[in-house]
Amino acid sequence: RARKLNTSVAFLSQSYYKIPPIIRSNCSYMVILKLGGNREINMILSTFGLGVSKEQLLGMYQYATNEKFSPLLIDLEESPENRFRKGFLEILDPKEYT
Repeated sequence: RARKLNTSVAFLSQSYYKIPPIIRSNCSYMVILKLGGNREINMILSTFGLGVSKEQLLGMYQYATNEKFSPLLIDLEESPENRFRKGFLEILDPKEYT
């Protein structure tokens, strides 16, 4: 409904598991800050076919979040080569994180 009104919606959560599945399956972007463990990253990988291996996703996540308040941004509508970013500008190549 919001798209027809030229509106975007942001859903903030401290836990990936607590986001309702209908919202998770309809999101276009995920902005992930430093998490407490790898359980949530594993859930994200199993939920979305991101086109990368678990090791690549963990490597990009660790690199992107190594600075305070620096997120890993995942653009779910982009091709795998341009899908992952450190912050909002630096595009990460999954091939570098094997």
